[in-house]
Formats: sequence, C-alpha cells, structure tokens
Amino acid sequence: MHVALTVKNKLSFIDGTLPKPDIEDPTFVPWNRENNVVISWIYNSVSKEIITSILFATTAKENWDDLKTRFSRKNGPRIFHLKRQLMSLQQGSDDVSTYYTKLKSIWEELAGYKPNFQCTCGGLESLHKHTQSEYVMSFLMGLNDSFSQIRGQILLSDPLPSIGNVFSLILQEETQKEIAVTHATSAHSDDMAFAVNQCSKTNFDNNKGKFVKKDRLKCAHCEMFGHTKDKCYKLVGYPPNYFKNRQPQVVNQVDISHESSTSNTALNLTPAQCQQLMTLLNNQIQSDNNLNAIATNVTGICMNVDFSDKNHTWIIDSGATSHICCSKTLYNPYSPLVNSHVLLPNSTKVQVKGIGSIKLSDEIFLHNVLHIPTFRFNLLSLLTLINENCFRFVFEPNSFILQDLKTLRTIGIARPHQGLLLFEFPKFFFKFCL
Repeated sequence: MHVALTVKNKLSFIDGTLPKPDIEDPTFVPWNRENNVVISWIYNSVSKEIITSILFATTAKENWDDLKTRFSRKNGPRIFHLKRQLMSLQQGSDDVSTYYTKLKSIWEELAGYKPNFQCTCGGLESLHKHTQSEYVMSFLMGLNDSFSQIRGQILLSDPLPSIGNVFSLILQEETQKEIAVTHATSAHSDDMAFAVNQCSKTNFDNNKGKFVKKDRLKCAHCEMFGHTKDKCYKLVGYPPNYFKNRQPQVVNQVDISHESSTSNTALNLTPAQCQQLMTLLNNQIQSDNNLNAIATNVTGICMNVDFSDKNHTWIIDSGATSHICCSKTLYNPYSPLVNSHVLLPNSTKVQVKGIGSIKLSDEIFLHNVLHIPTFRFNLLSLLTLINENCFRFVFEPNSFILQDLKTLRTIGIARPHQGLLLFEFPKFFFKFCL
C-alpha cells in the first residue's frame, strides 16, 4: 500500500504531512477530492467486513490510523510458522531457482515483522552483513547433496559472498550438470542406435521365404561370408563346446545364411519372447518350485559337472525378479541387510543377508544381487540380465548363446537339461555326461 501511495504522490494524506485545510481555504476543494480518492483506494484494499467499520471516517488519515491500531501488532503464531518452515525447507525435486524463490519469500515476510532501524553510525552495515550470512547458510543447508563440492568451496570463503552471488554460483553449477547429463544421454542414444543398426542386418525375402543378408560380409582370413577378419573364430578362438559330439557346426558365425546349407539362424528375440520360451522350458520342472530343491535337482542330473567351486555355478531363471548369490566372497561392494526376506514360489520365506554387486566376467556386471547363503547355487534373472545389459540370446538346438549386442562376441553359453539352464563362463566350463 505504501508503494502504491508513493507512486501516486498521495502518501502525505495518511502520514499527516498534508493536513485538512479550512473549508474557506481555496485548496480545500482539490484536497478533498484527492482525500476521497485515497479513501476509495483503502476501501478497495480491505474486506467488506472491515469497510463497514471505517465508513464514517472523513479523512484518509483517520481510516489509516484506525487500521494501523487494529492490525499493526506482531503476529507471533505467523512468525513461528515462518521460522519453522524456513528451518525445514529443502530443495528436493525443485530446481535451484524455485527453491531460492521459496526461501526469499519467507525471508521478506519475516523482514516485515522486524523493526525498521534508522541510524547513521555504521551499525546497519554490520547488521546487513550478518543478515546476508544467515541467508547464505540457510540457502546452502537446504541444497541437495549433488552440490556438496561447490557448497564446501563457498563455506571456505572468508568473508562469505552475498546471497545474490551464492545463488548465481549455484545456478551456474546446476546448468553445467544439466549440460553434462544431456551430453551423456545423447552419447548413450547414439551407441544404442549403432547397436540396433548392427543387429538389423537381415531382412526377409518374400520370394524365397528365407532370411537373407543385405550386406554380404567376407572374411579376409578364411574367405567365408557372414563375418569379418576381426570376428573370425579361427583367429579369436571358438566358443565353448563348439565341437561337441564331433559334429560339424555350420553356424560358426551368427550372420551366415547360405541358401543351400542347413545352418541355424540366430534370432534376435525380445525379452517378452525370451520369457515365453523360458516358461515352456520351466514347465518340465517338477511341481516343487522351491529354489533349494531345484539346486538339489541340478546336483542329481549333472552327474559329471564339476561343482568343486559352487561360487561359479549359475542357473538361469526366467521367473526370478532379482539375481541371487549364495557366496558372500563374490560381492564387491556388499551391504548387509536386517530383517529382509524373499518369498519363494512355494510360499516360504528365506532370509536375505545382504545385497551388492558382482563381477562375473569382464563383460558381465550384476547389480542389486541378493545374498541368500541357504541356497546351494546361484540364480541369474534372465529378464534382469537382458534389460540391464546390452546383450542378446541366440537360440540353437542344443544351447543358448549369450552375445554382446554390439560386437556379437560370445560371452557365455547356457545349456538346457531337464528344464534347467546352466550358464557357462569362458573361465569355468562344465563337463556334461552324454
């Protein structure tokens, strides 16, 4: 209200500096007109209930003094509410500008309840610096931990910068973080687009009813089609059990598709298709779905499997929502859990001792792996493995090959046996009895 009256040059009508002149004074008529204008502004600024109590005042100063007497008292509950709101305010999901605006509105409202000091001794300058320091501390306390580095640098400054400079520094830091995130997201999108382009090498020939190659790659070493020299098995080595049963394997490269051969086609299946296929395999398992019983069944069916180190025995489970490991020594890092359980398909609960990350090989990193020491073997969640990594499964008659989606390099092989899928790593081969 003071601002509006000052702009209109009408503040003198309420502070008493322009008193009411006599009726016979020639300035009475213009004064009375301006006085009524100020009164009408006051009426428009208060509620209807308050207007009825100030209707009979004849001057704007009388109305102003009446309102000042009634409403100029300090509001203790409101100050308490603002102080508590100021102490509990955090940035959270807000950006820096929104968070600062919320703080500033509280600061300004609290400043309205403080007395207005008028002095020329220089004490106001010290008080202003102290107030600025309080604002800086309050602003830094509510920032998210992502700004901890620049917050520490500001706190080490002596003297502390003003709240305006601190806000500018934090805003610049937020902009830099947004640029970095945008750049990383763009780079990841480019990598995924390249991987999809590499995997989309085959199309369907409607005339012949077969999958044929768009670009016929030729190896400079073995002069075979479908791969290049850097992916030739004769140079980089054959995958595990490639020569099983001494039978010639035509599908030694993923993209070979000779029309006259009977080679198998490497299919790129979606996670939903993988789920359906694994469900069909799991239907062969006995009705007891207890995971401990499954582990026992594995011991019975794999007569010649080397389980001397059960830490590296992993079973692929299409129904599991999380990876499970029975050995604590494989975790890095590891976080213990208290009063945590998982529900098995047979409605029994088993205790989870901890959670962490496991490096299975140079290509496979597992995160949020549950530690259940009561299990005899480890479980790999199929959907989690595919969704969290750039992998694909290539299905062949006697095996399932896990490949890198970009390089098509073989990472491991899973072999079905009586409804189970035992995963083999390059460093840990399992010897099956025929």
